[in-house]
Amino acid sequence: MNRVLVGLLLAMLLGACTSSDAPQGDSTEGAKTAARIYYEALANGQYEQFLNGREGAQDMPADYRNQMIECYRQFVKQQCQAHGGIVSVEATEAMADTTLQSVQVMLGISFADNLHEEIVVPMVFDGEQWLMR
Repeated sequence: MNRVLVGLLLAMLLGACTSSDAPQGDSTEGAKTAARIYYEALANGQYEQFLNGREGAQDMPADYRNQMIECYRQFVKQQCQAHGGIVSVEATEAMADTTLQSVQVMLGISFADNLHEEIVVPMVFDGEQWLMR
């Protein structure tokens, strides 16, 4: 009887030690998909959707949100003038950072003038969805 009780206690302790606050499931794939969708929204002029993909965006004052949207609009306009605009966004790689409980997503951004850039987008899981940090 004591062995069964000790075994149960050890199993519960082991379970408590192995659980973490890290997101469940295949975290890198979910983060890659979310990052790609957010940047595709930016490229397509859906600035509000891009902003809503940022951590803390829901708590921003309206004036600040409007300023951020205007910055995004100017950025896309600049990219259109300099490179003909963004033609595709591809999530190429993702690495989980268990210390920071985030995922670093590498996105390949292709422009109309054949320029290709790779950027790193840190992503965090807020319990419901992946957001850009």
